[in-house]
Amino acid sequence: KAAFVAMAVAFAGGSFLMSAVHTSFFLILQEMGRAAALAALAGAVIGPMQVAARLIEMFIGERVSSSIVGVISSTTLLLGLACLVAGLWFDGELIVIVFAVSFGIGQGLNFIARAILPARLYGTEGYGALTGKLATVRLFAMAGAPVSTAMVLSHAGIGMTFTFLMLVAALSVAASWALVVIEKNANASAMAASPG
Repeated sequence: KAAFVAMAVAFAGGSFLMSAVHTSFFLILQEMGRAAALAALAGAVIGPMQVAARLIEMFIGERVSSSIVGVISSTTLLLGLACLVAGLWFDGELIVIVFAVSFGIGQGLNFIARAILPARLYGTEGYGALTGKLATVRLFAMAGAPVSTAMVLSHAGIGMTFTFLMLVAALSVAASWALVVIEKNANASAMAASPG
């Protein structure tokens, strides 16, 4: 089904990016000419931003559809990467800290979207089997991310690495928007089928 494919691409893309960035972050910053201490500082920012994103979603989640949460998640991951790319031209620590804020928000919301969206689109019946299949795709993406990113970084350089990661991020954003359309159509069909 289209919904399963879109979720698999969106979730796997997000997991790929998180795995790739976390495992290669020191190398990426080194290739950018940044100090290792900056990587530690950015890492310290990402964690609290994940928690903050989850708290915000907890308070406004009733008013925002689960697919929109997925779009915000994939978009903030993309924006975080874009900040790292901008760091190739802009000196200073701020651009890397902005990356950490955006990427941390994306991570926090990603976990929420992965938990809620399958139930919203398919219902709770068979939820375990469905999320198990999606998790399998995600785990393959997570496992392949560090190796593939390190290979691109060592053989093609930082520019091609960022191009590679941005393409994955863009694909995840596109799949997330597809889920918005799918959820909207599913809700419309449910309303049309309901009596009265």
